[in-house]
Amino acid sequence: MSHSLRRRWALRLVRCAARLLPRDRASWGEAMCSEVRHIEDDRAALRWAVGALSASGAERAAALLDTGIATWGLALLTLCQALGMFFAPILIIAWRVRWLRIDDLLGGLLPGDHYPRFIRLMNATPSWQLALWIAAGLLFLAATWRLARARHGAFALFATALALTYTVSGVAWMERATHPALAELYRRTYAFPRPAFRRDVLVPLALQLLPLLAATALWWRDRSQPRSSA
Repeated sequence: MSHSLRRRWALRLVRCAARLLPRDRASWGEAMCSEVRHIEDDRAALRWAVGALSASGAERAAALLDTGIATWGLALLTLCQALGMFFAPILIIAWRVRWLRIDDLLGGLLPGDHYPRFIRLMNATPSWQLALWIAAGLLFLAATWRLARARHGAFALFATALALTYTVSGVAWMERATHPALAELYRRTYAFPRPAFRRDVLVPLALQLLPLLAATALWWRDRSQPRSSA
């Protein structure tokens, strides 16, 4: 890349960075454009322009995450996480105390659209696992409340809840690895006669990615939000 081409790209990137900044940071954009013109070395100017573009993107992302729409969107996603954590405990407890109408109602949300195929697995689920699911759900609810009140600290609650869910999944995986009968029970429960893209790929992928994306957004939001709003 020639010196003149590096200079042109540096100027283009800085102009993009200035346009990307929120309106209340317009003076930063002007300072960026002025600064890059005073850097004599073209290579250094290009590196500085890339850094300026990255900083502008971070400022724009923080401004977007601080809007009411983004906050309520994150709150809704966090609430869905809480409801997801409560789903299995409600289903299992209702079965054990024979509140079968609840199981009939929730059964349509299960893979295969009915709960009888899950009865043996529900009977094998230990109480500690139910307790951790409920604890994670309560933490997700607390994070939802923090978001609804526009307060700082939702990320810590969300991350703790997410860590609990991964802990449950990890321990359950190790139990299946050391108990072949339990692994076979799990395999038979989730064995379906025909593959389904939504059930087998799309839903599991969304269940893995959405919490991670939400955690990243909450981390960025809490990182950029003034502590005085806590």
